[in-house]
Amino acid sequence: MLTNESPITILPPGGGEHLDVLGSRTTVKSDHAQGRMFFAEQPLPPGFASPVHSHTDEDEIVFVLSGEIVLFDGKQDITAGPGTFAYIPRGAQHGLSNPFEAPATILAITSPGGKLGAAFRGFDKAASDAKGPVSPATLGAICAANGMVVRP
Repeated sequence: MLTNESPITILPPGGGEHLDVLGSRTTVKSDHAQGRMFFAEQPLPPGFASPVHSHTDEDEIVFVLSGEIVLFDGKQDITAGPGTFAYIPRGAQHGLSNPFEAPATILAITSPGGKLGAAFRGFDKAASDAKGPVSPATLGAICAANGMVVRP
């Protein structure tokens, strides 16, 4: 991390905290734990899927950098390609997946950013402990502890 005496933080390409988030090698660039909004670069491999969920305390932005993903807006699936921007207000059901054969990459941003980073660290620890996929019960517990409500 490159820093100087100002409040500016600069990370080089690939810099940040690397976490296993449901099979995605996610790089957290900024987090509430550092006194900032949450910002992560998240590659979504083919077959990736988040559960349908909502956030109780955070608004979320998803921005597609490359590839295609499917965003679920609580009512329908929407195919989203590079440049797609989605603003997801707290409390709104949503999910995202990559059912395609090619990888995709998104930016995930939350504000105020206090809980998604903790959830991502919980997913990483659970995957490490399980040495593989995280069980639905564990996933649900991590989500509940971090202000996320998982939907059926």
